[in-house]
Formats: sequence, C-alpha cells, structure tokens
Amino acid sequence: MSNRINKPMLSSEQLVKKMRDEKGITFKYTSEDAAKIYLTNVNNYLRTAAYRSNYQKYTCGANTGKYIDLDFAYLQELSVIDMHLRFLISKMCSDIEHSLKVQLVNHVLQNNTSDGYSIVKNFLAKNPYILNKLNIMASAPFTDGLINKYFTVKRTYDSTSKKKSESNCEL
Repeated sequence: MSNRINKPMLSSEQLVKKMRDEKGITFKYTSEDAAKIYLTNVNNYLRTAAYRSNYQKYTCGANTGKYIDLDFAYLQELSVIDMHLRFLISKMCSDIEHSLKVQLVNHVLQNNTSDGYSIVKNFLAKNPYILNKLNIMASAPFTDGLINKYFTVKRTYDSTSKKKSESNCEL
C-alpha cells in the first residue's frame, strides 16, 4: 500500500492529536496549541518527530508502542540544537573551503616551476564538463562578465546547417 493510504497528510492539529493519543507524547512543557503553531509556522513534523527514535517505547501493557516520558518540548529542543549544529557545520565547511583555496593559491605563487594558467588548463582538460558549464554560463546575464574577463569563449556557426556548433572556452 502507498503512503497516501498508510500515512495520509495531516494538519498540525491532527498531528498533535496523533502524537498525544497514539504515540504517548505529552505536552507538559509546551502546550498543544503552542505545538500546533510550531508545526505550522516553525518546523515540519518529519524533522521534529525524527528525534523520537532516541526515546524508548513501552513493550507491554496498556501503553505498548507508546513513548516513555517523551514530551513534545524535548523534540522541539533537539530540533533547534540540530539547526544550530547544521549552521555551524555549514560555516565551518565554508571557512575550510576558503582556507584551502588561499593555501592553493599561495602554493602556486611560491612554486617557480608551476604556472597557474597551465594548472587550470590541465584541470579543465581532465574535466570537460566544467568547460561545458563555463560555455553555458558565458552567455548568462549574471556570470558572462566574469567568465569573459578570464576566458576566451569561441563559438562557431555552421552556415550550412544554420546551427551553432560546439563552443570552446580557453584561458
């Protein structure tokens, strides 16, 4: 059966009711109304509820299958912590990327036997898909000036077929 049947789309009100009645999630520290607002305006159920797997469930008795001592506020807090962690990791990746680029440029500048242009030319020769992207971006309004400043884009036109033939991008 498909998820449309097994897991139909629910409103935030229906999700709160399901968490309370079927999953045993409590609303002691965050009210049900605040949870509805949170699920409607701040974060989605899938991302918030993903943290349920960190909690144990009853295995027998009247509450079998329901979570033990799980309050919606705990899921909310874990979701917020996850968001901050993702932002931190994203910033770290950007900083690492920048640092590596600076080191690469300095390495090329300090090495008298290497030529930055030949390094780029060799790289582009081994990665023709990047050349294709550059050719495409050379005519885009936001990137054409930058690409045309550093590359010579040669386009040929076949007058017999009246079609553009392959473009060639050179340093």
